[in-house]
Amino acid sequence: MKFFNYDPINEDIEKNKVTIELEDELLYKIEKFYIDILKEAYFEPYDLINGYEEATDDSFYFVYEKNSILDPESYLFLGTTGIVMESFSKFLNYENEKNEKNLKELNEYILENKYEIKKHFPNIKTFEGYNNEDVSLELKYEKFNLEIANEIIKKFEENCNNFYGRYESQEFSEERYNISQLLDSENFNNDIRYFVLDKIQELSSTLDEKEIVEISLIGLKKEENKEIDLQKAKENLLNKGAKILKNIKKDIIDNINYQNGNFEYVYKKNIDKMKDEIENELKEIDKQLKEKDKNNNFEKEL
Repeated sequence: MKFFNYDPINEDIEKNKVTIELEDELLYKIEKFYIDILKEAYFEPYDLINGYEEATDDSFYFVYEKNSILDPESYLFLGTTGIVMESFSKFLNYENEKNEKNLKELNEYILENKYEIKKHFPNIKTFEGYNNEDVSLELKYEKFNLEIANEIIKKFEENCNNFYGRYESQEFSEERYNISQLLDSENFNNDIRYFVLDKIQELSSTLDEKEIVEISLIGLKKEENKEIDLQKAKENLLNKGAKILKNIKKDIIDNINYQNGNFEYVYKKNIDKMKDEIENELKEIDKQLKEKDKNNNFEKEL
């Protein structure tokens, strides 16, 4: 089960109570919705999310009841209405693809249901959208993440032999748990760390210090990161790279098959699918960035 299209990291069931762990990225989106759309002065997850607790530095817990008449997602918006949740879904559509169509659909829904929404959130207004600077920074952040994910897949392929459509580790080919050992190896992880550091340096050469700080704070709890310097911003980005590595490694591990008991291999077609999804997203991000640059240049000419 997904929650606003986010897969759970962990799920714990105890009788009728289900505890779900989700990425902080969803929490960040909910916070943006509360501040930017509902026009609330601040966001307090304990007041909104049932059973909210911090799980790790980049995840949180919430709790829902199995046999309740409420949809599980409702427990992320406790005390609100289905209309507010649908508004959030439309906001997510705009967040994922910032275009006039999604912005129009969000605002039309707000206008259509404004009286109901205002019962709980009297300050809500139609949303003007994020300006080009905000959008461009978020696109560059997404590109940063995707390029790291792409490099991880690339390094994995470089460190494997392809036997009839099956990937097996080159270095640990004699070991039963050869894929797991490759992913845990110091060389593999250091290669990715150095790549992330290079990408951070690349960002630093094209963005100013304020923009680097802003990008590093995307997806983080704002109240805990009110004022940070450039060094802390770079540490945040390095941690983001480590998180991406952790997630990609988990995806690869989930695709491991076994031969003769414990000998590991991964089908090339599964890795190709992961790679294609990342590359397609990168192409779309590049397309949007070029369009933004084109519009910015046009505005300067005017």
